Amino acid sequence: GNIYNGITQPVFNPLNMTHTQTTTDANWVVDPGNALPFLAYARVIEAIQPEGKITDAANAAVAEMPYAEPSYGATKRQFRAIWKTAAKGVIRARVRIDNPT
Repeated sequence: GNIYNGITQPVFNPLNMTHTQTTTDANWVVDPGNALPFLAYARVIEAIQPEGKITDAANAAVAEMPYAEPSYGATKRQFRAIWKTAAKGVIRARVRIDNPT
């Protein structure tokens, strides 16, 4: 097998992650941080799944699902979860640096 010395930051592809949005917004900027290998772009968002109830500013449930805009921001390492309604809550996402076919 391969042995890598001095590696202190584990990386994953695909990366399963969570994002907590504490303020209501229709555009959630999600940052995988350093968890993607090679400082690569967040190229493909395979899935976004709410974890628990997503709510609006009045704490009413939001039943819609967001769509993803990959490779967002100056470094293209972030992505956006875009909602029709400003919302807050927690999502799980599966992020890839490649485009499997």
